[in-house]
Amino acid sequence: MAELVTVAKTTELSPGQAKAVQVKGQTIALFNIGGTFHAIEDTCPHQGGPLSEGEVDGTTGTCP
Repeated sequence: MAELVTVAKTTELSPGQAKAVQVKGQTIALFNIGGTFHAIEDTCPHQGGPLSEGEVDGTTGTCP
């Protein structure tokens, strides 16, 4: 069973915003997409940049 880890309060991210959080030594990009929160590895797979610093447009994130 997966372990739940609190990384932020829902009030910290408005819809369309992202932030980087640390979870057990990994940097995770946390996104608020229309009030639903999503978390993925914070590293862009093609350029290696931090996804949390990129643009969010609807449901699409673009690396910086």
